[in-house]
Amino acid sequence: MLLERAKHLKMKIFCQWDHSLDFSYDDS
Repeated sequence: MLLERAKHLKMKIFCQWDHSLDFSYDDS
């Protein structure tokens, strides 16, 4: 159960990081 939670959190953070990367590329 804890592993599933950590996995979900990791995915959430990765998604946010991915989006911020996209925005950075859009700006340049």
